[in-house]
Amino acid sequence: MAVRGTRTYDRSVRALPKYVLNLGFWTIQRLAPLQHRPANGKYPVSRVSKFDDEREIATQIETYRQGFLQLNPERIASIWDTDHVPLIYVAQEMRQPTYGWDAIHRYFAALPDHLEKVLSKALSDVRIDVLGDAAIAFFISHTVAKLKRQAGLHEPTFRATMIFHRTAAGWRVIHYHESSLAALAAQVTSSTS
Repeated sequence: MAVRGTRTYDRSVRALPKYVLNLGFWTIQRLAPLQHRPANGKYPVSRVSKFDDEREIATQIETYRQGFLQLNPERIASIWDTDHVPLIYVAQEMRQPTYGWDAIHRYFAALPDHLEKVLSKALSDVRIDVLGDAAIAFFISHTVAKLKRQAGLHEPTFRATMIFHRTAAGWRVIHYHESSLAALAAQVTSSTS
């Protein structure tokens, strides 16, 4: 055993796949508590492939989309790890981020109070990057909705990033951030299209 800082690690991590070793000391530290070393001294092969992880995360993103289309706050909430601390939800229409599960759940529960109907919610440019037991997903969302007590349609387009982590129940969101294009950027984009 060698000591680096206050943590110890086993130099026999050579049994890990080469790509893990290339990720550096932090990854080895991070993986060590997650994997119990078997009696034969070799680390087990990954439980699932990266493709399976990406597919599960894509399914969670689709659950999010369907939850909005159906105005179903519980369906939207189902993709979150409600026990994780800190949870952060940054909605483009809110002045401040929403912190913690209770506040995020209240935000979702209030959606039907503000939205009469979501006519469409299209996601494009979906990108998923799995990083061990964490993953980052990016997409562009375009929604067409009818707001309560307002004439006309509300059609926000925004970029969104979700951070997932692996739990016993599967991949769950722990951070969500959306941002709209600045007015100037939207003008430049429309004039060059």
